[in-house]
Amino acid sequence: MIINTYKIEIYEESIQNKTITTSLEKILIENGWVKNELSPNYVFVLGGDGTFLRSFSIHKDKKTRIIGINSGTLGFYTVGSWETLSKKKDFIKYITNDEKFHHPLVLQSTLYNEKEEIILNLTALNDLVIQNPLTLKGCLYINKKNKFLDYVGTGLIFCTPTGSTGSNKSNNGPLFFSTLNAYCLSFIMPINNNKYVNFTNPLLFHKNEQIMWEVKNTDFTWELINDGNLYGKELLINVKKINIRLVNAKCEIYMSSDTTDALVRLKNFF
Repeated sequence: MIINTYKIEIYEESIQNKTITTSLEKILIENGWVKNELSPNYVFVLGGDGTFLRSFSIHKDKKTRIIGINSGTLGFYTVGSWETLSKKKDFIKYITNDEKFHHPLVLQSTLYNEKEEIILNLTALNDLVIQNPLTLKGCLYINKKNKFLDYVGTGLIFCTPTGSTGSNKSNNGPLFFSTLNAYCLSFIMPINNNKYVNFTNPLLFHKNEQIMWEVKNTDFTWELINDGNLYGKELLINVKKINIRLVNAKCEIYMSSDTTDALVRLKNFF
């Protein structure tokens, strides 16, 4: 007999979250589940998308299944509200449905110094933003060697299919489904005049293609935002190149990857 283990993660203490935790634990324990704070099979995350991203960053490299329950505002990565879930006829069967879990596509970014030594590795479920409130300057390469653009503008947004509803959407980038093995690069206020010529349309890259960003800024006013986490001068002062690629996370999240499910989720944003 397989015994499922669980952990409930909350980053905002509230009466609502405490009520959900009590009800959820009662159902799990009655069905033979055992709490395991260190290495659970299932992690239940109570909150909105920000909370989910925080938990994902902790469990992304583990063989863990993550289930988001919306008790916040935006809930793209959540199964739904507890009010709806608690009324399911067979709750356990519903939230352990293998067909609903998948290894999500994530952006893996490697930051290098001038000697091409690794400074840091980052993983983003949503997006990676490279920007400069003054002017961002650099070169973009495909698969590390093939230069395709000298870029001058305010910033760049790299996003996953699920992350296309975030900063990318606000920047008028395309919304696309997780059934597509691709990631998007959209440009923030690219400069186009008699001196500089830049792309204005977003670009989609296949999962097998890697993008290299070569830093040309010397004033260290540029910054990097990975899934909402800001990295500034202290880290970036030695960064000369950033390699970006799309991979599948080791963990699984409860989110069907079919187009119908994606459409239902997208409707929450309109």
